[in-house]
Amino acid sequence: MAVEMMRQIQAAVGRTPEGLRPGQVAFNALHTLRAEWADEIRGSKLDPFHNDDALPAFYRWLERKGGSR
Repeated sequence: MAVEMMRQIQAAVGRTPEGLRPGQVAFNALHTLRAEWADEIRGSKLDPFHNDDALPAFYRWLERKGGSR
């Protein structure tokens, strides 16, 4: 499941619409797929919505989180 979720999020980021940033798209995709996970990182250093530089840490967290299920 985590691998497929990662693919879906990365695919969404690859299609980032004009006017949005990759971090916004990644967070919104996570929220669509697993709202409780998005709520868990909202406003933290892992939240890429306001900071695209957080994307690598966000992806690492997602890999660990998915592996813990």
